[in-house]
Amino acid sequence: FTEFFQPLSLTSDLFVAPSFLYQLKTLQIVEDGRRVARYKIRDTEAALAVGAELSNWGELRAGVAAGDGSRRVRIGGEDLPQSDFDLGAVFVRFGYDRLDSAYFPKHGQSLQLSWRGERESLGSSGEANILDAAWLMARSHDRWSVVLGIEGGTALDDEYVSPGQLFTLGGFLELSGLPYDSLIGTQYGLARAIVYRRVSRGGTGFLELPAYIGASFEAGNAWATEDEVDWGDLQAGGSLFLGAESPFGPVYLAAGFGEGGVRAFYLLLGYTF
Repeated sequence: FTEFFQPLSLTSDLFVAPSFLYQLKTLQIVEDGRRVARYKIRDTEAALAVGAELSNWGELRAGVAAGDGSRRVRIGGEDLPQSDFDLGAVFVRFGYDRLDSAYFPKHGQSLQLSWRGERESLGSSGEANILDAAWLMARSHDRWSVVLGIEGGTALDDEYVSPGQLFTLGGFLELSGLPYDSLIGTQYGLARAIVYRRVSRGGTGFLELPAYIGASFEAGNAWATEDEVDWGDLQAGGSLFLGAESPFGPVYLAAGFGEGGVRAFYLLLGYTF
């Protein structure tokens, strides 16, 4: 992904932002804990947004996007669907961010809201409306910090164009005891609480990094259709982790827990909340 951000003047908060996206994504279909298929999803898209910076805490932007894509079966039967598709959409995004750190926040809140409307009149292969939202709040006392988060999304009427627009859960901090993309659907919800303690202040040397030890507690699910949404179906997960701030982003060594105990181990670079 690349974006050119151009303010319209030295005194205005307005901007234009053309961008380009090329994405290859592996999407696994898991049933009863067993992988039954694997797709390779490709999305190629160009977009143009106009927007306004909102003081030093957020922005609002709207724009149009166009492109194409494909889905191909990598593992699974020959009878599984494969297709090419076109993308053509309008979108609106709002972002509020007063967190003091993108890696290990100790104070502040953030809120992200977005809507994307695929339209046949703009060249899309179908009609779809996709909404998602995410909220985070961080608080701290002494060396202890707590981060609370809620996020969710819906494809209205269960309609989508690219399989890449489906919501997935599984992986670190997203039901940590499940493999990546274990849950997939047009609807999803996730809540998490993360607690961590700073165990190293860091220094001026390259390897003298601020380090943290912590745990997460998560609950959520993804549903194939709106009719299947049932908050009684929420799955639980959690993790224990050691994290550090590096010059290349946050580094995590973690164990993920689910039903039956430890289910996964992670070594991650650059992963944020």
